Amino acid sequence: MGNQEPRFDIETLEYEQARHVFDMCRWINEKLAEMEKEDGFTTIYFERKGKNVKKFLEEAYPVAALGLHFFRPADDVFVQCLTGNPSYDAILTVKGFHNFSIKVEVTTTETDDSTKRRQSVSRHGFRWSSGPIWRVGREILSEPEMVDVDAEAEQLVNLAYSRALDKLKKGTYGSDTAILVYIDTHRTLDFYFRKELIEKTEDHIREQQPEIYGIYYCHGTEFLVDGVARHDVW
Repeated sequence: MGNQEPRFDIETLEYEQARHVFDMCRWINEKLAEMEKEDGFTTIYFERKGKNVKKFLEEAYPVAALGLHFFRPADDVFVQCLTGNPSYDAILTVKGFHNFSIKVEVTTTETDDSTKRRQSVSRHGFRWSSGPIWRVGREILSEPEMVDVDAEAEQLVNLAYSRALDKLKKGTYGSDTAILVYIDTHRTLDFYFRKELIEKTEDHIREQQPEIYGIYYCHGTEFLVDGVARHDVW
């Protein structure tokens, strides 16, 4: 038993419980605190070990941020994350002065490169933020490299935008579904690049008029959301 791989299970019934967005944020903090107490926390967190852990970290987290984005005085916001629906990952409901419900489909900016950097932290306690990185068996080797931070930010903008378009290309969503792209990186995008991302998204919605509620981007390092609703584009 001492060699058993670390894991942290979140039961599906608990994960799929509908919550007020403020309760959702408290629940996330509680689960993270429980997870942190586990032996092998680093492995659990960075390698997504356990039932619903990957969905918790890559879907529930940005969905909660989106819920806060929709919160207004005189409105209550409720969110419910789902595990088994192939078309969307959560339902967001607003009740009060405004009353509506939308489905939320979540995607991320995860790449093979970012996956290896996560795993490097888990397995070696360290990672370079940039530079060549490769696997040798379970070992992950890397070298540091100087980068142009503006060029790196531009690449991230293009990646986030392309992930949103990849979802739209499926053509399976309707006007009641929002696309949420989770940008989970070590470096915060500054306002210039956030503005560029929203302008590119707005232009696409204006020109292509996709059948979608809107496209949103969650910036993981700051737990904030930028986005464009189709009905706001003229």
